Amino acid sequence: MRVSLPGLALAAALIAAGWFMPKWLTFLITMAAANGMVSLGIVMLMRSGVVPFGQGMVFAIGGYTAALGFNELGVTDALLLALAGGVAGTLIAAPFAPLLARYRGIFFAMLTLALSMVVYGLLAKTTALGGTDGFNMGRPTVLGMQLPDARVGYAMYAVTLGVAAVLALLTRRYFDSVRGLLALAVRDNELRVEYLGGSVRKAVAVNYVLAAFVGGVGGGDHRTEALAESLRAEHRPRGRGACRVCHARAHCPGRFIHSEPMPRGRKRMTNSRNRPSANCQVLGK
Repeated sequence: MRVSLPGLALAAALIAAGWFMPKWLTFLITMAAANGMVSLGIVMLMRSGVVPFGQGMVFAIGGYTAALGFNELGVTDALLLALAGGVAGTLIAAPFAPLLARYRGIFFAMLTLALSMVVYGLLAKTTALGGTDGFNMGRPTVLGMQLPDARVGYAMYAVTLGVAAVLALLTRRYFDSVRGLLALAVRDNELRVEYLGGSVRKAVAVNYVLAAFVGGVGGGDHRTEALAESLRAEHRPRGRGACRVCHARAHCPGRFIHSEPMPRGRKRMTNSRNRPSANCQVLGK
């Protein structure tokens, strides 16, 4: 409780401060929070004495699940899409958890990396999912409300920070629980844990599944925010000296690094056939 209250106060302060931040800053903080959820899962596994190299797998699964849920199932709510990403990451990782829990050190790391590369190969070879180019999705909603162009970035900023804060607090409570403290004992001395009646493999497997859920939620949040930013960028003029990352004309230090003057007479392609993917729109490629 002593940790929860300051954490909630900090999250509320950041959400309130986002109303006055420039759009490029809210976008960067949103991306950092989404990626931080994946790092949170890595920390969870490191407490058990193992380091994964394949958390990008559940991150990608969460993103693809959010996009497919939007396009195929008609689910538009950002919170539901993020939750669906976490559930999908958990379902994919759960069958491999008992196997991975038997290994330690570089063996655990390389096995998780191998799984992520297998998933990458499947996604890259699946033309129905766009191959290496991916595919687009529309603008998400929040609690059934349509997001206006002027505040879609702030709405996704608030949603992502709120989800990240809740997951961080729940993870903190898990770390302080009996099973969370058992993970520390597993890291220090596995043999002693077995002598005391604890299951080392079960502890590592549970942490791996929980880390997959957290990473999948981060992937779903990352995908919805990236698409919201790319769709918002289509409605903003991109003039001379505009930042290639956030399309801001002022306040952004990136415009001094990636400034690209737009030739006169050049028109942007807005038809769906020639429209680049969301990642290309966000990065300005």
